[in-house]
Amino acid sequence: NGGYPVGMLGQASYANVPFRLGRGERLVLYSDGITDCRGSGGERFGEPRLANHLGQLHARPMQDAIDTLHDTLLRWRGDDATEDDISLLAIERLGAACAAGS
Repeated sequence: NGGYPVGMLGQASYANVPFRLGRGERLVLYSDGITDCRGSGGERFGEPRLANHLGQLHARPMQDAIDTLHDTLLRWRGDDATEDDISLLAIERLGAACAAGS
């Protein structure tokens, strides 16, 4: 759903978004530093490319998928410098399904 960056505004409020995470499913939260990352030709990495990339890696171990995404962004960018911070939080449900907040 998006919203204000965490910690940016002291009085910001955030909505709870209930969801279910089934066995083997992953929830990936990321900053716009990933989708806004510009390649050497100036094109943004973008949400469709990120979703496609993560979809192709869904069967690989979580750390491997994250490391591969990191390497992909470095190749996309062409160097180590980025215009913005890059943050990613990935959660994977290994056991039986449960509702968030339970």
